[in-house]
Amino acid sequence: MVILIEKKGVSYDTCKIAQGRKMNNPEKRDSFIETIPKRIKRFRNIFSEIKDQFNPGKILCLGARTGCEVQAARDLGFKDSIGIDLHPAFDDSDLVILGDWQAIPFQKDSFENVFTNAIDHCYDVEQLAKEVNRVLITGGIFCFMVSKKQMLVNKSNPEEYMKKSNNFLFWKTPTDVSNHFTKFGFVLEMITEQGHWNTYIMRKQ
Repeated sequence: MVILIEKKGVSYDTCKIAQGRKMNNPEKRDSFIETIPKRIKRFRNIFSEIKDQFNPGKILCLGARTGCEVQAARDLGFKDSIGIDLHPAFDDSDLVILGDWQAIPFQKDSFENVFTNAIDHCYDVEQLAKEVNRVLITGGIFCFMVSKKQMLVNKSNPEEYMKKSNNFLFWKTPTDVSNHFTKFGFVLEMITEQGHWNTYIMRKQ
């Protein structure tokens, strides 16, 4: 099963502030921005491998920050793709707008695909699942990536790791995450391994 923990004394508002630590720290922000070309190329390679699994149309990228995944999606033909983030890197970007994935600022059935590689930062996975389900069309694809190193089976002391981590979503094995989302109207299409990441392709029923 997926293990969810909520830090004692940490509200969602506090969590949202914490998620902005990279963008609010000038040194970290500059370092983050310097890697944009490299990260666009990386996302382009990732999407190229699984392009055929997506529906034609646009991709909503959750937790997109600098918009690298959005640019990569557009480069590969997913026109009008857009990202949302609690702390967009740029105020005037047409790639990423201010938005909370616990309350996605788009209408029902707005997207053919949804993508994120930041699901470990999810505060309320049930609310996220409901929101993704809401904005996806019937048959829409929910694609998310999780780092293999974050699986609890790879930790010598899982309890200590969870206490110290800034994350809110934890899992033991690769199938734990996908099994959890099946409770909210998604069917697992496939899991692929891409380097140190597992990529999940799930379809809205």
